[in-house]
Amino acid sequence: MLILDEVNYILGSRYVKHHEAMEAIKHVSNESKVSVVLVGTPETKQLTQISFQYFRRFPRVELRRFEACNEEFCQLLCSIEEQISPPVPLGLGDPKTHLPEVLHEMSGGLLGALTPILQTAYRALLHQYDVDGLRDPMKFIEMLEAAQNTILGDDGKAFMERLLKSERDHRS
Repeated sequence: MLILDEVNYILGSRYVKHHEAMEAIKHVSNESKVSVVLVGTPETKQLTQISFQYFRRFPRVELRRFEACNEEFCQLLCSIEEQISPPVPLGLGDPKTHLPEVLHEMSGGLLGALTPILQTAYRALLHQYDVDGLRDPMKFIEMLEAAQNTILGDDGKAFMERLLKSERDHRS
C-alpha cells in the first residue's frame, strides 16, 4: 500500500493539471500493483470527482475528529499505547491518569494532531530522561506541552479556533 499524504497540494499547483496528476497517481498504482490511498483535506474531493474512474478507485473515507474525550477516544489512546509498547505503562487511555483529557485538549480530538504530539513527546522524553523518565507523569506532560507547541504552535486557542472554523466551512 502506498499512502500519498497532503494530496490537496495538487490543487494549488500552477504547473500540474489536476487530471494529469490523477493520471500519474493511477499510473504509479497500476505499474507497482499496489493500492494507493490519497490523504488530504476535504477539498481533495474535487480530484476524485474529475472522472468516475478516480471516484471508484479512490473512495472517500472521512476521518472526523473526536469531539469529546469519551470512551472511544480513551480506547484509541489505549490502542496507541499498545502499539508503542513502552517499557513502563503510560496510562494514555486511563481516565484516572487524566492523560486522555490532556491529550484531547491538546489535539482538539484531531488524530492528525494527536499522533505527532505523542510521537514527539515520547521521543523527547526518552532522549532527555531515559526510560525512568516515563515513570514521572509530570515529565511526560511537560514533554507533551513542548510537543504541542512544536507541532501546532504555541497558541492552542488559535489552533482550536482555526479547526472549528474549518469544520464549519466544510459543513456549509
